[in-house]
Amino acid sequence: MEPLAASPRLSLLLGVIRALVGRGLGAAGQLVVTMVLGRLYGADGTGAIMLGLTAMLVLSLIGRLGLDFALLRIASQAWEQRDQPRLWSALFAATRIALVGSLVLAACLLLLTPWLAVSVFDDPRLTGVLPWFAVAIPAYALLSLWCEAHKAIDRPGAGNFLHTAAIPVGFLLIQALFYWSDARTNPSGIDHAVIRGVQQADRPTYWTTVPMASAAYALAVWSAAGCALVSLTRAAGPWRLGPSDDWKAMRTAGIPLLVFSLFTMAGSWLPLLLLGYFADSQAVGQFGAAARLAILIMFILLACNSVIPARFARLHASGDLTAIRRLAGNSSLLMTLIALPLALLMIFFGDFFLGWLGSDFRAASGALAILAAAQLVNVATGSVGYLLIMTGHEQQLRRAGMFGFFVNLVGCLCWIPHWGILGAAWAAALAIVTENLTATWLAYRQIGVVCLPWLPRTAASMARSHSISPTATGDAHG
Repeated sequence: MEPLAASPRLSLLLGVIRALVGRGLGAAGQLVVTMVLGRLYGADGTGAIMLGLTAMLVLSLIGRLGLDFALLRIASQAWEQRDQPRLWSALFAATRIALVGSLVLAACLLLLTPWLAVSVFDDPRLTGVLPWFAVAIPAYALLSLWCEAHKAIDRPGAGNFLHTAAIPVGFLLIQALFYWSDARTNPSGIDHAVIRGVQQADRPTYWTTVPMASAAYALAVWSAAGCALVSLTRAAGPWRLGPSDDWKAMRTAGIPLLVFSLFTMAGSWLPLLLLGYFADSQAVGQFGAAARLAILIMFILLACNSVIPARFARLHASGDLTAIRRLAGNSSLLMTLIALPLALLMIFFGDFFLGWLGSDFRAASGALAILAAAQLVNVATGSVGYLLIMTGHEQQLRRAGMFGFFVNLVGCLCWIPHWGILGAAWAAALAIVTENLTATWLAYRQIGVVCLPWLPRTAASMARSHSISPTATGDAHG
């Protein structure tokens, strides 16, 4: 196995830069895909594809049972110890469990497609869309696992590219091939198939229908998963399985991590759903635009979360609490300094940024300011969630996630009927702050690590009475 980099600070910086590049390419690719779908299929066709994509993401999340985060911890420790059999044994166990779970869910979606399309969503076109995304569920579950394994072996750039950028790039290439094939076989468009819901005889349509776009996306997901496996094998060496009980630890850790992920996902949808119920579609669009802009503030956090967790796991395995404190504090301070200028711009000049989307969106400037402040707190707490995961305290992270969701739900029910968009923003912001500060407090109480950069250095010294054990299981209660 490859030796680790000689300079930890330089390797950390290079890893963050590679992760930023990978995520940047992924964001650009997803934007281009959205534009292409909108031009080809209009709002209705794009909505059908996005609905299938959402089903794929949710079911693949459930199918892998939170094992991607648990695998990251085990694989990082094995890579540090040059224990290749342990690395591949853990990866094989996680792959097998995720494959079985995702296949079961994919089969369920296939069987329920007619009922979902007609009785639930009242859109018969989904009968040609959902099956393709059901086929992609196992591939996306495995892709997520294998990309986390890339981060564990110090390949965060490749992991981020394969997870976020490879699918959009593959989809665009396959869609272009479909369009070119149809242009050759049907140059006059004499089939008069439907793209946007109306007959168009002036463009090729056989391969560019909504179901074929869904097929292109499924092929892109499987291609990305195949590339991830090849890349992982080349970087970590050939498969060498050995006796290991790590799958038991991963299975134990996976369930609370799955619960946390589900609460986090539901919390992101909650303000939009309740705005749609209590307000109108315009309010939903305005709040959604503000939320998407505010998420840009945590871009640096997403990049660092591709590099730092593996280091937490290795330091935890060696029992080096001092190094964990230093890494957590320094990284959160650096991320805060990088995110602060963008957060201030959104807080004070939010109407200017929202104006790029249209004059109707300026009404959400107050919501953008609130959400931007909350995301700044999110960045300032650093990789505290991964800190809890990598040190075996998944149960504590689950509690923080449940607490944040409860605050979000109560805030939305109480404030949205009276304040609309601002009420949704306050509820979402309070949930973000609550979840992250709760996780920060639990990290201090369980591990003795303070992630908030603005606290005086004496806060860290107060935690020196804590000890860390490489065999911690996360059973301690906060």
